[in-house]
Amino acid sequence: MKKKILIIFSLLCFAVVEDAYPIFELDGHGPRVTGMGGASVAVTSGADAVFANPAGLSKQCGFQTSFMTRKPFGLDINQQVLVCGTRIALGGLGFSYSLLGSQELLTERVLSVGYGSNSCGPRTDRIFSFGIVLKSMSVDFGDMYGKGCVFSMDAGVLVDISGALHAGAMVSNWNNPRFGAFEPFNLPGRITVGIGWNPTVEFVSAFDIASETGYPTELHFGVEFMLTGSLLLRAGIQTQPTSFTAGLGVRTDRVFVDYGCQTHEYLNMTHQFSCGFRFGARTPAGKDANQIKDIRIIFEED
Repeated sequence: MKKKILIIFSLLCFAVVEDAYPIFELDGHGPRVTGMGGASVAVTSGADAVFANPAGLSKQCGFQTSFMTRKPFGLDINQQVLVCGTRIALGGLGFSYSLLGSQELLTERVLSVGYGSNSCGPRTDRIFSFGIVLKSMSVDFGDMYGKGCVFSMDAGVLVDISGALHAGAMVSNWNNPRFGAFEPFNLPGRITVGIGWNPTVEFVSAFDIASETGYPTELHFGVEFMLTGSLLLRAGIQTQPTSFTAGLGVRTDRVFVDYGCQTHEYLNMTHQFSCGFRFGARTPAGKDANQIKDIRIIFEED
């Protein structure tokens, strides 16, 4: 029965590519983004920024890596994502490898390389950041339908309007990649703009508006609250379709673990887990509140 449901779902997804673009999902990856309702374009940083907004790669310190896994909507389709990021002299680099699929239906692979930089020198004084991502995306439908590959590019910007207010924007697939051999079609483009507000070290809120080719405009809102020095709680909501999200994170100086869940109007809930570690500078003692807040933004993972 589960196999039959999965086959029906897949046929609905892949039969008419002119009306739906189920492959190469453009939603932000990671339990933090999921837990905050998908709102992340203005508050992203760390290695996971390679998905949400590559400009956030410029806010890295040291080296970090993480591994994420999820099973979308409880179906027999699994996704694993490996992410690495590091700080370099001219900004930040991010690398990711995503594997999604089912042995009976399809396998989708996405390899991403991103770079982010900023317009100011000292990291706590930056005002404007920008970034770009190059992606190699391939999908294999098996012997019956074959396989294909396409290259895509994303770009993003971040503006620190003040110590508490931030704005961001990202354009996905801006090079208008074309996929398919017999009946080729253009992968959808996506434009996301948003704002983030973190008036204190313990609280972050974000609101995004996203427009994707062929789909209604989406709204995303989420909040993150630091309950203790190492425990963070998250909640959010998004539209198209209406979905409620929640999550939590645990932080230490070197290790971080995150969980996020998302409801769906018609399908089962999606659960995501990730864990990772970092090597880099710690939050120094003796900093005032604004400096500590800036440093927290640098370290925050998506």
